[in-house]
Amino acid sequence: YHNTSPIVNEEYKVIFFHVAKVASTEFKRFFARLEGSPQWCAGNQGKNIHRPEVNKLKHLSDFSREEAQEMMTSPEWNKAIFVRHPKPRVLSAFLDKAVVNSDNFEREFCPVYVTKGKGDLDTCIEKHQSFDFFLRNFTSLPYVNENMHWRSIYSRIDEKWWPFINFVGDMDNLNEDAKTLLSSIHSSVDGVSAWDRVGTSGWSDVYDNCDIAEQSPGSFLGIDNMNLHHKTNAREKMLKYYTPELERYVEERYADDLSNPYFRFSPIKLFPEEALGQAHSSEFDELD
Repeated sequence: YHNTSPIVNEEYKVIFFHVAKVASTEFKRFFARLEGSPQWCAGNQGKNIHRPEVNKLKHLSDFSREEAQEMMTSPEWNKAIFVRHPKPRVLSAFLDKAVVNSDNFEREFCPVYVTKGKGDLDTCIEKHQSFDFFLRNFTSLPYVNENMHWRSIYSRIDEKWWPFINFVGDMDNLNEDAKTLLSSIHSSVDGVSAWDRVGTSGWSDVYDNCDIAEQSPGSFLGIDNMNLHHKTNAREKMLKYYTPELERYVEERYADDLSNPYFRFSPIKLFPEEALGQAHSSEFDELD
């Protein structure tokens, strides 16, 4: 039920490319609240906000092709996206979809594993909670590798549009980058910034009662209000799941996220180069 087209707010002249596993739930809640929607805290740990009938957000796909092109190329419109290094992002997707929501994964993705000739259903059900098995099989299958939760971020947008995106925030600097972006976009009605309108307070871990949530002094994505999985020591968690072979695999599979001129990720090296050197890419040739 997710609409993967970027969010559009005409009053603030912003086109926001939300990315799965990069605080997309929180950003959708923000833009719904900015629109005055009473559903911005619609329960289910905020997940209900992904439903179009709940968030009521406008998307770029709601405009004609000509209108969308004009908006994307116009300097009057802000085009923004938040990105995340692929190593923690794909691990987050695996833990969320294959481990926490294991039953749904078995129903949705294991049948694809079978129909694509990768193996039998029992094998998928038995092994899909292995990070190694998930990476080798599900980030390389047609259809499955296009899943928004683990598809590369760079591939989501046609290359010709990247030069027009004038704000690229980083998950590693989420709090400050979010405030910077939202402070820079202003209402065409009264000139108030999006941050001053709804970002300074009213944010907490209360997802099912707007009246209580709005009384919170917490700011949007404020450190005190971040979800626990955003506070986790990312490197420590990655070392529990990655091997040198899997680190090399992700570096190759997500090379477009790591080597383009727009994402300036801080390097993440879990293992020394000599260990990575032993993880030859030929081990994964059969996946391509």
